[in-house]
Amino acid sequence: MAGTSSGSCTYYKSRCSLPSAWEPRVSGIRNQHTMQYLKVDGTRVRYVGPGDEDSQAATIRSNYPLPADCPLYYFEVKVADKGQAGYIGVGFCTEDVLLARLPGWELHSYGYHGDDGHAFSGSGSGRPYGPPYTTGDVVGALFNKAERSISYYKNGTPLGVAFRDIQESSPLYPCVGMRTKGEEVVANFGVGTSSESFRTDFGAIRVNFQRQVMATVRRTELPLLSSRGTALLPQLMYDYLMHQRFWRTAAVLGQDLLRSEGQLDEQELSDITVRQQSYDLVAAGRIDEALALLREKYPPELLVERPSLDFRLRVQKFVEMVAVAHAAAGLNKSETRAAAVAVKTACGGNTLAAAAAAPSTSSSLLDGTSAAASSSDTGSPAPMDIADAASCLAQRAGGMQAEASGRADVTGGPELEAKAAEKKAAEAPPQAPTTEEILAYGRTELWPRCQTPADRDLLMEAVSLLAFDNPAASPAGDMLRPAHRIMLAEELNGAMLACRGLPATSPLERLYQQVTALISQLKQMDHPQALVLPDPRQLVMEPPPGAVSSNTGTSDSGVYALDMMAA
Repeated sequence: MAGTSSGSCTYYKSRCSLPSAWEPRVSGIRNQHTMQYLKVDGTRVRYVGPGDEDSQAATIRSNYPLPADCPLYYFEVKVADKGQAGYIGVGFCTEDVLLARLPGWELHSYGYHGDDGHAFSGSGSGRPYGPPYTTGDVVGALFNKAERSISYYKNGTPLGVAFRDIQESSPLYPCVGMRTKGEEVVANFGVGTSSESFRTDFGAIRVNFQRQVMATVRRTELPLLSSRGTALLPQLMYDYLMHQRFWRTAAVLGQDLLRSEGQLDEQELSDITVRQQSYDLVAAGRIDEALALLREKYPPELLVERPSLDFRLRVQKFVEMVAVAHAAAGLNKSETRAAAVAVKTACGGNTLAAAAAAPSTSSSLLDGTSAAASSSDTGSPAPMDIADAASCLAQRAGGMQAEASGRADVTGGPELEAKAAEKKAAEAPPQAPTTEEILAYGRTELWPRCQTPADRDLLMEAVSLLAFDNPAASPAGDMLRPAHRIMLAEELNGAMLACRGLPATSPLERLYQQVTALISQLKQMDHPQALVLPDPRQLVMEPPPGAVSSNTGTSDSGVYALDMMAA
């Protein structure tokens, strides 16, 4: 990222190239002639011209313009030597300004001069502004993109705004000009290996600017809802609590802030209760119970009209069956070892993971069809015998591990393997499904519903869990984590609301999403105020350190998020 360096100080982070030195290479015969009056060495420049008259003045620009994505830009110039008369000017100008004039003497040029302390803008006659400056003084120049203003600092002391309402269509450059012999200055652009700390506390300036932006946001008056005069923010909070099934809290808020009776009708309370129960069941991985509750309380259209959600819920049931089987040691190791050998042979020695990924193999594992016919037509060997699909897939947990580690145990004989299988079965809880039952569910309930490429990918991901002794640690292990279940539960909650004719997303969430997108778009457009606003997603998900007030225990990030949405 531009703006970073290995130097002692770096004040800017920008995608743009930042000013870092004076630029002696210029276009135009007159400008090139003017550069003969200056001796330039990086950030140091010295006047070496005759210095007899104003026409022998010389101004130099920085190598890059002000960065578009920095709402505040500041640089400093230290007067190393005031020379004969101290006719030094510090400021900003556009690229097309004639450099044979001091800053501020030309249009599109702004300067603060050291000999008399006057401020110049597009004219050879300035106006009183600040104190003169001389050898040893440090002059700082600040451009505020939001206010379109230029301010100056002398030795860290603010001198106030010198120029307001700057409307330039071309980028501005930092510049410095000199006119008499011996004048010499050194710039500090805040970047580069030779940069030093600013004399002015630029960090405090930026913090103050951000506070001003936030104060403007907080001063925004929230509108009222409709002719009832209902306050917007309490209503948004009430709707959100109801959407998230916190109906008791919503009732209290309604009584206190919305002056409502706080009583829900029987149907509304029943719907919230069922939504909460369904959410809890899905979040706990109890998909069968959730589906049963939906069949009892909601019309079939809830899932019929949402086949993707229906399919993902059923796939999650498959995943939970795998988890329960593994947790209860329900997968028969001896059977899986024998099947592993058969599958490896049928697949030409490929790994089981590759066999699972092969479309002809993975599809037929669940649809129960044979690949023999297609293989006989092409003359190539069948990837595996699909007639016994359950047995083929049952090998995965033990067989893949044995093959990967080179520890396939084939020395015990069928009797010892049978005893081991009986021991495992005895240790497993009665409710733990077998591999055959898991595959039968996939074959009868999932494969017929697999309609899209996304469905197929999801199903193959779920089936791959069978290849691991520890499914949670597998590449598809995220499907067993609470975050995945909660995401599915949230989507079901929205679908249940939509089925009742209510918005699937609460107004507060939609407003938050709109604000997030708006701020992101404004930042891409280099809007100065938006550039200093934190990302609302970061504040909601990860409140910044120190966001909790020691007095109230409340989070400033929550206030910020509501302020953003209010604006």
